[in-house]
This record gives sequence, structure tokens and C-alpha cells, in this order.
Amino acid sequence: GEGWYDEGAPATFSVSPETVTVGDIRRIFVRWVGVGDGSYTGGDNPASCTMNAPVTETAEWRTQYYLHLAYTGCGTAEPEQTGEGWYDAGGWADITTEEAVSGYYFNWWIDGTFVDPTQAATQVLVDTTVTATAVYTDEPPFIELSPPETTLALIGFPVGVPALFFASSEYPVDSFAFTVRFDNITVRFDSLANGSIEWDRLISYDLSSGAAGRVLIAGGSIPPETVPPACSLLVIWFTVRYTADDSSIIHFSDFSYDLAAATTEDGMVLVRRWQNVRIQNSFGGGVVYLDTVMHSSPFDTTLLLFSSHRIGTDSIQTLLPGVRYLFTGWSDGGEISHTVEIASDTVFTAAFDTTYRLVVRSPFGTTEGSGWYSPGEEIEFSVSPDTIETSDTRHYFTGWLGEGDGSFTGYENPANCTMNSPILEDAEWQTYYYLTLTYSGCGGAVPTQTGEGWYASGVRANITTDDIVMDGDSTYYFNYWMGGEFTDPYSNETDVLMNSPVVAEAVYSTSSELFLVIPEDTNFATRGEPVAIPVMLTTDEPREIDSLFLVARFSNIMFDYLSLLPYLPWDTLAGVDISSPDTGKVAIFARSDTGFTLTGTDTLFYLILYTDDTAAGLSPIALRGFRFDIASARTRDGVIVVSTSTVHVTVKTSFPGGKVKVDGVEHDSPYNDTWIVRSVHTIGVDSVQATVSGIRHIFINWNDGGAITHRVSTTVPTVYMAYFSTQFYLTVEAGGHGMAEGEGWYDAGDIATFSVLPETGAVGRIRYIFVRWEGFGTGSYAGEDNPANCVMYSPILETAVWKSQYYLTLDYTGCEDEPIQTGEGWYDAGAWAGIYTEPLVESDSERCVFAFWTGGIFEDTSANATRALVDTVRTATAHYSRIEVSPPAEMF
Repeated sequence: GEGWYDEGAPATFSVSPETVTVGDIRRIFVRWVGVGDGSYTGGDNPASCTMNAPVTETAEWRTQYYLHLAYTGCGTAEPEQTGEGWYDAGGWADITTEEAVSGYYFNWWIDGTFVDPTQAATQVLVDTTVTATAVYTDEPPFIELSPPETTLALIGFPVGVPALFFASSEYPVDSFAFTVRFDNITVRFDSLANGSIEWDRLISYDLSSGAAGRVLIAGGSIPPETVPPACSLLVIWFTVRYTADDSSIIHFSDFSYDLAAATTEDGMVLVRRWQNVRIQNSFGGGVVYLDTVMHSSPFDTTLLLFSSHRIGTDSIQTLLPGVRYLFTGWSDGGEISHTVEIASDTVFTAAFDTTYRLVVRSPFGTTEGSGWYSPGEEIEFSVSPDTIETSDTRHYFTGWLGEGDGSFTGYENPANCTMNSPILEDAEWQTYYYLTLTYSGCGGAVPTQTGEGWYASGVRANITTDDIVMDGDSTYYFNYWMGGEFTDPYSNETDVLMNSPVVAEAVYSTSSELFLVIPEDTNFATRGEPVAIPVMLTTDEPREIDSLFLVARFSNIMFDYLSLLPYLPWDTLAGVDISSPDTGKVAIFARSDTGFTLTGTDTLFYLILYTDDTAAGLSPIALRGFRFDIASARTRDGVIVVSTSTVHVTVKTSFPGGKVKVDGVEHDSPYNDTWIVRSVHTIGVDSVQATVSGIRHIFINWNDGGAITHRVSTTVPTVYMAYFSTQFYLTVEAGGHGMAEGEGWYDAGDIATFSVLPETGAVGRIRYIFVRWEGFGTGSYAGEDNPANCVMYSPILETAVWKSQYYLTLDYTGCEDEPIQTGEGWYDAGAWAGIYTEPLVESDSERCVFAFWTGGIFEDTSANATRALVDTVRTATAHYSRIEVSPPAEMF
């Protein structure tokens, strides 16, 4: 009907069809709305209008959406549903579905906005194309919102309590509200946080009061959130108070909106406290582990309630030698290393079985039976063979020596022991060594020797050889035995120690002269210091020596070789340390290009050894293996004495309060110490010592006669006294005038003379006059003598005392003629001087009358005869008044 029309003419117009459907959306014609003079507004279609002016006719339509109903979760069952069809946009449609069908139960509606999605009969908003789906499950529908059964927390720390959502299937939620209640003394509400769902809004209102904690919680989202059947709807954050009880019940209630049908169960916030825990081994020691960290058993600690930890122990542990413990199990039944949860104060004990060790020991043969055994077990042990023989050594098994409870001591082999403790079984053997006798240095002569054969270890075998043997015209003399440890190596009949196979060699020569090369018989050593051992040659007849070789033997446990110190001027003197683990040995070679002729006893050189810090007692020093010019020398052993005995020593000065020096360190006198017997120390003093001002002490001598600093050694308690003489100082003070003499140091009791000069001194109109001495100190002098004497029984101070005098000058003014004045002169300081001036001075031309005094302090300034104070240099001036005289007019 749209187009041009004559003014006033009728026009017919329409729209078709009146219903337009596109899928699930349709439009239905409602009416025309006209604009313009003659237009039409109404529901006719077709309709007419009058063209009195331009006209616009607009068709109005109503929109409808098709509401589909569907179902899910009920298998092949088809529930009866009503309400499907067309609905005006924005309208609410009544819908129903069966509550139950073929064993499936309606839960709720989804995929729409429902008045109550949990009701089978409800209304759904048709604001767009909607497919309302009824959700079925094989269980009756349910919704639950609860806190966890137990939430663990620590005092003073935040704790999050999730609101756990459970439903029979997915559930649409656009809004919810509920109340949480709790113990406000145990926990304090802090805030809310999203859980599994990101809500558009979460709101809390803390309504707590006193001990009752109550918080209103609300939230939601648009569009609705599809909540899974199991999730955390949100998290409620609390802080555990320091006043917390052991737990707080968490209770949800007052569910509304989409959670109106929800059920709930209470939860608990359980405050974890520290629990006392001990981890130990049953045998009372060893090691245990907590969380892989090793600790000594028993290990006590505190762990949090319900916390999980890993405990463990070693499967084999040893505390004492010969005792070990084998793990058998934990008191809680766990493996050797396992995880435990702390539910209360707890003791975890690792059980162990004890085993003892049997050690079967023998220096010879092969032993059997050594090992670990249970307590009380009877064990057989043995050694084989029981006889061992070589060319020069034989070993015979003689029995067992056992140590430990249950051990065996006896002659049986094999033998048995009972393992009541760790056991050591030592096989004992008797050893025999073969002694071989031989000789050298006697040409073709064969000396008769006795003593060769087998001997038990440790015995001394008696041996002999001929003292003199002949080989044709040659005579050979026995010199000494070598190759063993002999009682007297220079006797042809002696004993030799059989501590190993021995080849004892008798040494002969054509000389019967005897001479010795020996160490000092007794040598004293100090721990931690070197000791010099003289090596001496003793001979009755002059002996030419230009080269020698020997071996010095000593204990290398107590001493170490340091060096050699020549005594004779050797061109070569060398020592090589050839010590073994058992014996200290030094090979010594000496050579002189010119040689020496020695008679009597001469020192060849010194062997310097260092004494160990732990050395104590006696140690032999021996010389062996003589060669070259001393090959035929005999010797005897010396001894080194390292004393650990102590003596009390006092080092002091003859006066109290002095200082002494011991080994370079200064000490107050008296100094007391404990010294090792025969140890060497250095004592000394300073030659001059002062203890108190004015007193000094001069060194005289020591009571042992030593120098002011000297070395000492003693074997008995000793007092070392340094004697000093005492001097006192005389101080002479001139008192500010003159020159003092006599000051200085004097021996105690000396008479000291002192003086001051001159006795009188003047400077201008001031002079000083010596009066007396004032003395301080025992023996001091007080008096008028000058010079004077004092006796020096102590420090003395002598002070000269002076008196001061001032010169008083008299003067006048106011008259020409000089008045008669008296009193001028020297006066002691502070004295009052009597002064006088004429009261009247007359002349032909004037009369002068005394008026007053000036220039000082006067008893009466207006009196011509008065006294003036002489407290310093003064000039007292008499003032006169002048009266002029003229000739009289008349004479009477």
C-alpha cells in the first residue's frame, strides 16, 4: 500500500504474512501505529487511512521463543514433561517433568533461569531460545555444603577452611548465601577467597560477638555457574588465636537461594600442638635418624601433632669394641626406615639383638673360630699347626690365654669358650733360638768355644772362648765379643741374651793393649731440650787416631738425633741417621788429615740428641761397630736420665716487693715454682730495683754465688736468694732562695750533710734570711744549723725555711726644710714599725705643721708618731701644712 495518493483520498495498506517463523524464533503482527493527519492506529490488517498529509504507518510485532524441554541422566527412560511450546519473549513458562522414572530421580533443571531449579514443577524465563534440561541420576537428588571433617592449624598462623560442595550431579548456581559459625576464642575470621569457582562476587558480614563466631556469607555469578558435583565452593580464611583451645567446630547453616536445599555436616579446626617425641635404640646408645638427619640415641625432640616424619636407624651398630647390635624391628612395627604420624607424645624404640665378637689370635700358624656370635653361644676355636720350625728358630704351642667372660685359658687345642662377652683368645708359644759361636782375627788358630745350641727366648746363654790362642809363632789375644747383647763383651766368658737367633763372634787381635771408646756414664736431659753426650776415648798408652767409625744406639722413642759437635779439630765429622722403628741409630765417621796422639781420657766429639716432651726415666746410650783406628776398642754403655720428679723452688729478692726473672720472664718476688729434677733454668734480676719512691735496691750477689744472670739446676727443694743493699734518697729543697747542696742517694744508715747558700739575699728593698731546716722522714733534721746532718734511715726531705723582710722608707712633703724622722729600715714581713716625724718644722720664712701620713697602712694617719704595717715594700710620706710668717707690726 505504500505510494503517492491524492490529497484527501483513502489509502489501503497491509503486511503479510502476519506470522513469521525462523527456527525457534517467531514474530506475530500486533497492530499498526500511524503518524500524520488521517493516519490509522489499530489492529486491522488490511487497514485504511486518509491522505490529508504525508502518512507513515509502522507495523508492530510480538516476538516469541520456542521453549524446548529435554532430559539427561535417565538412560533410555523417557519422563513425561509439560510446558514445551512458544512463549512471548520475557515471559515465564510453567514446566513440569516426572519426579522419578524407571529408577532414576529428578535432581534439578539446568540450562535456563528457573524460579526454583530443584523443583520438578517450576517456571523458566523465556528470554531467548531455551532448552530446559531436567537432570536425572540413579540416586535421589541431594546438595551438601560442609567444611572438611578436620582442618589442621598452627597457633598464630592463618588457616583456610574450604566450603566443600557435593551434589548428585552438576548444579547451576547464580546466587547463594549461608552462615558459618565457629569458636571465636580459638579462631578469628579474616576473609573469603574463591575455591574451584571464580564467583563474580563474594560478600561476608562478620557478626561475631564474644566467644560466638558468626559470619554471613553470600555470593554468585551472572550468568549462573555450573558447579561440578564435588568441588570447593569457596575458602573461608581464619587466624588461629594465641588463646586457642585445642579445636573449634565449624558449622554451616541458614542456606538460601540456590543452596536452599543443601544439607551440611560439621567440621573441625584442630590446633596442632607440639608433642614430645623420643627416638631410641633398645641398647641405650648408637644413632637414630629423623627426617634423614643423624642423632645420638636416645634423641628427644618436639614435633607437631599430626605431622608426618621419617624415622630410621642403622641395621648394624657398635658401641664398645667387640659388641655389635643387629636391628630386629621398631616398636610401631615399621620398617628400618619408615614414615610415622605424630598423634600424641610418643616413644619410638628400635629393637636390636646383641652379638659378641670372638678374636682368635696367634703370631704363628692359622687360627679358626673368629667371628660374631650370640650371647651364651658355645664356640670351638683352634690354631694349626702347633709346632713350627726353621733352621735357627723353633715355635711350640703351649696353650691359650683368654680374656672376657666365658673365655678359655688352658692347654687344649681345639678349645671351647662361651660368648658371655667379647672374647680374645691368644695362642701362647714358646720360642727357641739357635746360638752360633764363631771367631775372627786369630789367623789359622781355632779357639775352643762353648755354649752353642738351642735356647728359649729371653734367657741368657753362657758362652766362652779361649783368652789366648797360638798360630805358629803368632799369639792372638781375645779383644771382645760382637753380634749380640752381652753381659760383658770384653770378657772371654760372659752371657749373651737370646731374644733372636744369635751369631756371637769372638774378635781376636795381636795386641793385648786395651782401650775404651765410651759415652759419659750418666747424662742428664731435660724434656723438650737438646742433650750433649760426650764420646770419649780412654787409653793407658799413647794411641794414634786419624780416622774412626762407630754406631751410636739410643731410644728413638725418647730421643731424636740432631747433630754432632766436634771437640777435637776433625777435618771430617759426619753422622747419618739410620734409625729403625725399634732403635735409634746414628752411623758416625770422623777423619783428621794430620791425626791425633791421645793419652788418658780425651773427648772425641759430642753427640747431640733432642729429648722428647714425653720422655721420662732412664735410657741406655751405647756405642757399637767400631772400625778403623778404634776397631779393637772396648766399650761400656752409658745412661741418659730424663727425670720427671719435681722439686719446689723459690726465687726471691732479699727485700719485699722485688722482681726476679726466671727463664727470661719477670715475676714478683717471691716466685714459687715446681721444677723437674736436674732441669736447667736461667735466673736473674735487674741490678737496680725501686719499689717505693725514694727507695732503691742495689744487687750484691746470689746466695749460690752465681752471676747476676746465670743457669741453675737442682735435685732438692731450693731457695735462690738475690741479695741487695738498700739506698734512700735525700731531697734538699732550697725553699725558693739560694742554692741547695747534698741531695742524692745514700746507703741505709749513712750520715748525709746538706746546706743552702747564701744564707741572706736581697733584691732591691726585699731581702730573704735563712731561718731553719724542716725535715720529714726517719732520721731527718729540723733546726737552725747550716750546713746540717741527717741519718738515712728512710727517704728524707729537708726544706729550707726563710723569712722575708721589706725596707720601709720615710719621706715628707709640704715643707722646704727637712723634718726629723725616725723608723726607716728593714722589717720582717707583716711587722708593725714605729715611725716618727717632727710635728712642727719652723724657719724664718715658714712654719710647717704635720697633717697626716700616706703610702701605707697606719694605726693613726693623723699622729706624727704612730706605727706602719710593713706587708710589702713601703714609702711612708708625712704631709705638712705650711703657715707663712711676716714681721709683726708692733713688738711687745
